[in-house]
Amino acid sequence: MAGTDGAHIGATATSLAMRIHERLCEPIELYRATVRVGASIGLYLIEPAERVPSAGRMHDLADGRMYEAKRAHEPLKVARTARAADGAAA
Repeated sequence: MAGTDGAHIGATATSLAMRIHERLCEPIELYRATVRVGASIGLYLIEPAERVPSAGRMHDLADGRMYEAKRAHEPLKVARTARAADGAAA
């Protein structure tokens, strides 16, 4: 996405992940009970101009963030490449 601010994309991804988490965790009304589920989401953000890891490596990085969220009892953990964390332009 040429000309797009990486920090804005990261904020949008984080906001979307939180909305997904909220919807997943809404109470579900069943016949005789209300059921609640929990979820943890892991994100790994990279700058478009950076070398892209393999799909397997990206999965592992995001999966690691998800398990960090689970251990911390938090809904979401986000990791960024150095450039994404700095908000540096490509």
